[in-house]
Amino acid sequence: MPYRLWNNFLPRPAAVILATALLIGCAHQKRHLMDYPARFLEESRRRFEESRTPYQTTGRLSLNGPDFRRVVDFSLRWESPARSRIDLTGPLGLNLASAAVGDTLAWLSVPLAGIFLKGATAAMDSESTKWLGFPVDAFFMYLEGWPRLTAEMAPKASANKSLVEYCYELGDTTFVLFLDRSDGMPRKLTASRSGRVFLEASFAEHRRFGNGLRPHRLTLSAPGRELKLEIELDELRPAKNFPPGIWLPPEGPKPE
Repeated sequence: MPYRLWNNFLPRPAAVILATALLIGCAHQKRHLMDYPARFLEESRRRFEESRTPYQTTGRLSLNGPDFRRVVDFSLRWESPARSRIDLTGPLGLNLASAAVGDTLAWLSVPLAGIFLKGATAAMDSESTKWLGFPVDAFFMYLEGWPRLTAEMAPKASANKSLVEYCYELGDTTFVLFLDRSDGMPRKLTASRSGRVFLEASFAEHRRFGNGLRPHRLTLSAPGRELKLEIELDELRPAKNFPPGIWLPPEGPKPE
């Protein structure tokens, strides 16, 4: 409103008071909008971590490559971010592969192919990337529905009507995490290097489990390797405890 009209409608003291209140309100709103993405990320992550509950479930896994497609059943057991295990089964319950993270130890076993790898999680990441196209610990975090990322600096954030986008810089890799504004859950993650995306993840079909939400349909792809992993989870079932040895690797092939 022009000053002349403003002055005609309101006595001068009232106009000054109202103008001051509007300026303070605008400044507060601006600070709120600037701080919102960081607060939203922190609050969404806190709610997710508080709702974590050990569980087990079954499902189907589809691995697609340039000239092949494999669909297998699996069982998944999750106790904590440091203790997770997946077992792939074929016809008649035949064990095709197993992989787990147990505290600082990770392992991968593919009996029919004679593959047996184990070691520190960091060391296994390179082997897992070589065989599967993505690191084993990232795979389990992805299955949980919240890929935990760290960065030297706070992520850059931007928001639109439906998503809040967070950009992380880790060395020469750029991660972009997208959270849904309606429920605070991740919907997409991309990882790129030199401007080229080498890993994409998506999270869909969220259902309530305990005090939070968990995705039941997930996709993980490595575009450069033309690999796509699609996972469909059945209903999650709470689990009070698991046998301690379940996180330990099998003995592996006997030397000849």
